[in-house]
Amino acid sequence: MMALSEQQIEHYTDELRTAWNQWDPLGVEPGVGDGPLDEYDAYLGTTLALLVDGKPLDEVTEFLNFVIVDQMEIEDEYIAELQPEKFAQQLMAWFAAQQGAA
Repeated sequence: MMALSEQQIEHYTDELRTAWNQWDPLGVEPGVGDGPLDEYDAYLGTTLALLVDGKPLDEVTEFLNFVIVDQMEIEDEYIAELQPEKFAQQLMAWFAAQQGAA
């Protein structure tokens, strides 16, 4: 695992918050009206750790599935619409691009 500075952690966390808020699996529309901007903050640390550790797509997707199924209790018929594997790919591509820019 690479060591991140506090500044990097803060930057990545802010970017991940934006990504999670855009994905918005609960449909709370963070930042719109009363939609809380920190709705998904509980998942940012683990998301960042998976990316920093270079975990493969299936593990990142497994975490996202765990969150939406076990934690958020989203019904099976909505999971396909959320496309957790696609979101995992987007997160991994974003983090790879961040590493290339560093």
